[in-house]
Amino acid sequence: MLHPHDPLRFVGTTVNDRYRITALIGDGSMSQVFEAEDLTTGRLGAMKVLHAELGTNAELAARLVREGKAMRMFGHPSIVELLDVGVLDDGRPFLVTERVRGVSLRVLVEAGRIDPLRALSIIRQVLEALDHAHRHGVIHRDIKPENIMVVESGDVVKVLDFGVAKLVEDTRALLEEANLTRPGYEVFGSPHYIAPECVEGEAIDARTDLYSVGVVLFELLAGRPPFDDGEPMALLRQHIAVNAPTLAERAPERTFTSELEYIVAEALAKQPARRFASARDMIAMIDAARLSLESPRGDTLIGNCAAAAMRPTASSVPWSRKRAFTLVMAGLTAIVLIALLATGNSAKPASAATRESSSTHSVDGVEALVERGHAELARGRELDALAAYEQALVRSPKRGTDVRLRANVATIASSKDEVAAVVALELMATRLEPPLRDEIATQASHGSSADIRRRALAIAERDGFADAIDRVQVYTRDLEEAKNCDDRRIAIDNLRGTANRRAIAPLRRARDRFPCIKREVTDALAALDARS
Repeated sequence: MLHPHDPLRFVGTTVNDRYRITALIGDGSMSQVFEAEDLTTGRLGAMKVLHAELGTNAELAARLVREGKAMRMFGHPSIVELLDVGVLDDGRPFLVTERVRGVSLRVLVEAGRIDPLRALSIIRQVLEALDHAHRHGVIHRDIKPENIMVVESGDVVKVLDFGVAKLVEDTRALLEEANLTRPGYEVFGSPHYIAPECVEGEAIDARTDLYSVGVVLFELLAGRPPFDDGEPMALLRQHIAVNAPTLAERAPERTFTSELEYIVAEALAKQPARRFASARDMIAMIDAARLSLESPRGDTLIGNCAAAAMRPTASSVPWSRKRAFTLVMAGLTAIVLIALLATGNSAKPASAATRESSSTHSVDGVEALVERGHAELARGRELDALAAYEQALVRSPKRGTDVRLRANVATIASSKDEVAAVVALELMATRLEPPLRDEIATQASHGSSADIRRRALAIAERDGFADAIDRVQVYTRDLEEAKNCDDRRIAIDNLRGTANRRAIAPLRRARDRFPCIKREVTDALAALDARS
């Protein structure tokens, strides 16, 4: 005999003279999901109902109703479609959504490694859904593999469960949201995927979802989430205080492109301001990463410069969000362009292509590439010149000692074209032998833009010669050239961190010029005086 609360008792019954319950699909901690046939249309749906013993819990019932209201606000191909909201005879609310034929992403994760291109395709669809929700003022707040369904035909994604969604600004009043949140990860998200600001009870926004998406992507690529502990409270502490590992550190047996490392690092930043600014921004980076994976290449700048050249190191200055993202995307575009320029010979006549193929790796072939680089630079086409130099150096590393080539790359590194300069900096560090470290140090101190200086400093820190750089001079230029008060505050913090009294003079000048940073300058000057 079935227990009165056994969900199977529900199977075979008819709800509201409309839905015939045909099967139990899922049984969670708070609700059950049944397959339900709409007797008026014959369409199968999924009916979500609170457990019978929780039916008197007004808060949980309100959450379920709120989920329905949130879902009614928007329709999107990657969000499960809401069909109906109703109430059972015993007073419990229910939702009916489309019946998704597929498996949860959790099932795919546990089945084994997911190909990176497939992982990016899945995550891109999740981000499309979240971008749509965010535009309607809804933050999901519980993104995890269990809430992402992958349809059996064609890896189509459906995002589920807006039950703990955060409704913001005017949307809150529109939906008459009650105060349904309380301390604890069971409300604010799952402990493996929860954003630090949720744990700490801070304000949340769309970037909270992006953190959770970053955790899911990390798990798809590495096979394990960045933080993995059997004790929930330990997990919460790690999200707050422990820097996420790289993909390579978590899964050393696998190979990851630098673009993938960049995406997960950006999404998993502890401070929301350091994450992608929106789901749309993250989608753009994913598209660039997919392009790089679909275009096989050797160990060239195309592979290691796309993210490494653009990504600040842990000790470098946070970039302006808009400028950083613009430079990243421009850099990726330029690097892909380099690949096309360097390999795009298909338009040549067959005889010419054959002749070049036979000499591709010969001394003459390398010399032709070097000469092409010189010619392109003379015409002012700096990226084309770098493409030719890069290919020549890949084929013949000893050409990294070529005096003219080295001088030309250094010239490009001092260019006002930020993308070309950043690519040139990486070429100077990784392809020339010996590396042009003095020139890199010069660009760190005197580069034509803050982005170029920061990248040069990051290279110096990475390669172990940052002590040769005058940081006071670097941060003073950042302060003098800053376009807004936020960037000035970053430069002030960095000057303060040098613990060098030479920083006092530029700080005093800034205090007199910019009232908006007067308090920060006063604090920095006091700290420098205390250390002297």
